[in-house]
Amino acid sequence: MMSKPKFVEGDIVYCPLPKKERTEFMDNKLSLLLVKRSYGNFNVFRITKKRWKGVLTFEIIDEDLEEGKLKNIPSYVVLEDIFTINEKRFSKKKKGKLKESVLDKIKEEYRNSF
Repeated sequence: MMSKPKFVEGDIVYCPLPKKERTEFMDNKLSLLLVKRSYGNFNVFRITKKRWKGVLTFEIIDEDLEEGKLKNIPSYVVLEDIFTINEKRFSKKKKGKLKESVLDKIKEEYRNSF
């Protein structure tokens, strides 16, 4: 039996995310694990292939990853979409991991957005 990997901040995974109405879920959206919470919960940001006009995003490229490759280059971390998701909902395999220095920049950008 194959067990799920141990997830940590900075990992990039697929997981279902709530739609804007928050009553339905979008299947398998690429997400960045931002902050580990208790009971296996993480705060996550959505990652998209498009930059949306008027939406706060952070651009990432393959050089920003210490593991894995992005499907779309550049990709964008949507700083306005933060969700709390339990790790049981994550894909079995992580798709990549951001360098710690890039994760710190994303966190700083998010903090400065308030």
